[in-house]
Amino acid sequence: MKLEDWLTVAHLHRGQLISEFTVLEIAIEYYLAEHFVLDGAMQNSFRSIVLNRMTFESKRSSFKTILEQKEIASGFIKTKSNTYPHSKLIDEIRRLNDERNYFAHYTLVANVGFDENHYVIGLAEFRDSTKYKWYTIDEFNTLMMRIRKATNDVLKLKNQ
Repeated sequence: MKLEDWLTVAHLHRGQLISEFTVLEIAIEYYLAEHFVLDGAMQNSFRSIVLNRMTFESKRSSFKTILEQKEIASGFIKTKSNTYPHSKLIDEIRRLNDERNYFAHYTLVANVGFDENHYVIGLAEFRDSTKYKWYTIDEFNTLMMRIRKATNDVLKLKNQ
């Protein structure tokens, strides 16, 4: 594959991941809006005025707090030896946000051997020292599946 073609594919993968992650963020927004506002029209207003001005981390943290409060209200008691029932989902969302930030903020790079190593995208951060992140098609597809699973898990919680 020529470098120009590889870069086109890499740009497509970057956009695809950011787009898929946006669906996860919107699912969390809908959860938050439904938690605080019962009226559907007012939920849209709440999303527009409040949620669209929050960082993703603030939304994730709010989502986590609501889930923990619901778990406590249903009788869950947090101790040193247990975790909240949804802590794995919250942690996964945090890890996925880290990956999303690589795709959104790191520089797209290619290097000699990009094609032989079957990488579909390479990203670099130039802070303090150079840090590279390379993804094969399998790694990229796994990441996309993780985002979709987290989105589905959030959507399943909406009416609980």
